[in-house]
Amino acid sequence: YNRMLSIKEQLMQKVFFSHSLKSEKAIVTEIYERLESANVSIWSHYFDIPFRTNSDKAEKSALEHATHMLVLLSKKGVKEKSSPISEQVKYAIENGKKITVLQIDDISIPSEWGESYQLIPMLDRSKWAGQLLQLAAQLPKTIMDTVFSALEDEKRFDELLNILYSKPEWFGYS
Repeated sequence: YNRMLSIKEQLMQKVFFSHSLKSEKAIVTEIYERLESANVSIWSHYFDIPFRTNSDKAEKSALEHATHMLVLLSKKGVKEKSSPISEQVKYAIENGKKITVLQIDDISIPSEWGESYQLIPMLDRSKWAGQLLQLAAQLPKTIMDTVFSALEDEKRFDELLNILYSKPEWFGYS
């Protein structure tokens, strides 16, 4: 991931995973788990909304705080009337988020999305592992991965300590 970013910038970056609410749970799970195992700081409503939490509010907050968006583009997702994908992409475009579209079916990208995204055709499932590993290298990492990378460089470690003392809530302390 981009080591030119400051530790603070790295800690604040998150990926919002936009996908159909009712389709392809196995595919969503595979992509999410592969990216999470590569230490990508990823959020999905399937995995990251705590029990008894207002899901709309949690999803809106996650999208607002995300710096990146992954969009799973599939036939089922495009056909699903209640899918929030297009609305989420519109919000991401309007707010300057980095958008990556994972195209798993041979379908057209909605024209209202313009050209403000990176397209990764993932039509051959046998190549997904390599494609997702390459993608993970471009996406924001988890707090722990950022911390461990800071340990390798004295200047970055000092920056991390300053953040830890000034923003302990970022690390779960109050």
